[in-house]
Amino acid sequence: MSELNGSAQSLKTKFAPVVLGLAVALCSLGGSATNDPTQPDNLPRPTLRASASAPVLASVLIGPGRKLAVINGHLLEVGESAAGLTLIEVTPGAAKVRLSSGQVRRLDLIAETPSIGGRR
Repeated sequence: MSELNGSAQSLKTKFAPVVLGLAVALCSLGGSATNDPTQPDNLPRPTLRASASAPVLASVLIGPGRKLAVINGHLLEVGESAAGLTLIEVTPGAAKVRLSSGQVRRLDLIAETPSIGGRR
């Protein structure tokens, strides 16, 4: 019985570096946890370039007694502030904001939308 324990211990000692090397190699092949396995690796990653100096209007919602706009990723109701600007007016297709400098700017929705399958 002790002879079996001795040979098992010998195998552990002999193959420990091999197992460790394989584990490290497999971990490095796995990639980053932030990679999306459903997306091809060669696609550029989308980035948002919006900043306080260049507000971007993404959407407007006008309903009974409520007007909302999504600006630089923030959902704002008229009178609310975020990221150095205050939403002061929402109209179909546009919004007016007051910047922290006091300047009032009109933001228009982007007219161009990406086509799908070559059709518009």
